[in-house]
Amino acid sequence: GAGAGPEGTGVGAGGGGVAPKDSAIEHLRVVLLYEQGMRVIPRYRIREECFDAATGWVHLDIPLAEAVSSQNVSGSLRRIALLGDGEGEVYVGQALLALDPDPLDFVIKAGTGAEDEITVRAGEPVDFYLEAKKGRRGLIRYTWDFDDKDGIQEDHVSATPEETVPVTKEQAGTYTLTVTAHDRDQVKENRQQTFKLIVQPNERAAAAGPMIKEAGQ
Repeated sequence: GAGAGPEGTGVGAGGGGVAPKDSAIEHLRVVLLYEQGMRVIPRYRIREECFDAATGWVHLDIPLAEAVSSQNVSGSLRRIALLGDGEGEVYVGQALLALDPDPLDFVIKAGTGAEDEITVRAGEPVDFYLEAKKGRRGLIRYTWDFDDKDGIQEDHVSATPEETVPVTKEQAGTYTLTVTAHDRDQVKENRQQTFKLIVQPNERAAAAGPMIKEAGQ
């Protein structure tokens, strides 16, 4: 078996069995079996950009540091088990342990992939998520602030960039969302990105306002 790498180590794997984009498998459960104990990544999303159309393989960078210990772990890494959330076949062509020297880098996205800013109506929910560009193989913690007017605070915490974070603003205005990536091992410098959320008045609410006022006079 391979020796267990330090925190921040990742494994790269190629799997031909999940290459078709219509595959029923969308998430993997990664189980790391050591000489004693195990670590588990319960839900690793297979992103579309992982597919290599030229070779038909899926390239996954699995951050081992994100695995949660289910019991005391010691000794070398002996086996890696991959389980899917649907019926299908997974073939591992190659598995490599690697350190990640790259600095943290990510972008904030909304809805179907909007970057930098998005305009919505008051009361309209928006699903935000992060796209990690590089440097994500360490144990990274993402903190969200939904409005910088009251200072940068921790309104929400994400353990993975793929986590969907819904945001709904009831009041019209311009809001700046701030996400900070923290390396829990404090090896890499924190990285911060912002996103502008423009909220326009709800047309129905605006139309109903004068009518209610007149009815009360």
